[in-house]
Amino acid sequence: MRRYSRNDVGNVHCSKSLVTGSPVGECLRIRNFQNYQHQKQPQNILSKIIISLGRKCAKSYLHVYDAVYGIWFMYKTGQLSYDYYKQYSKLDERFGIQEKMDAWNARFVQGKKNFDEWERQHEIGRRVLAGFRTAWLVEEKRRKQTRYRIVQYADNVRKWCRRFVRAVWDAITGGGSSSLREVLKGIR
Repeated sequence: MRRYSRNDVGNVHCSKSLVTGSPVGECLRIRNFQNYQHQKQPQNILSKIIISLGRKCAKSYLHVYDAVYGIWFMYKTGQLSYDYYKQYSKLDERFGIQEKMDAWNARFVQGKKNFDEWERQHEIGRRVLAGFRTAWLVEEKRRKQTRYRIVQYADNVRKWCRRFVRAVWDAITGGGSSSLREVLKGIR
């Protein structure tokens, strides 16, 4: 029976971290990675060459795999598109879908031309747009006035509070209570 070391437990938990709980698996994975970083790298030049060649081969394999998979995906997509085209042509021969769509589009285009001509003759579109534009400008002007009015009220309250605090301070420090009397008269 094999005995597992701490690193083996980390590897097992790393692959099953979603099952056993992400924090535990993540903690064990980080510990395993830190142990791997502190291990001595091979000093033999032959082993370094083999490791670097293995990495290059793996990267090359992945690039080739991605390219082949991309080409395969495009081929399958084109094949699917061609199958749909054949199925559509069968349905079109049976039901005349394309002729009906062309007739419907022609009717829509003619209806659009007729509507544009009627609108141009009666100038209804321009009047409606002018009405919308006028309503928009009136609403915008009303909002600006309201906004400015609110800002003015806020500024007046700020100034009054400043005068009141200054008058109370003057009354407390002995600077005179006449300014406080004026503020209090303004409240009444």
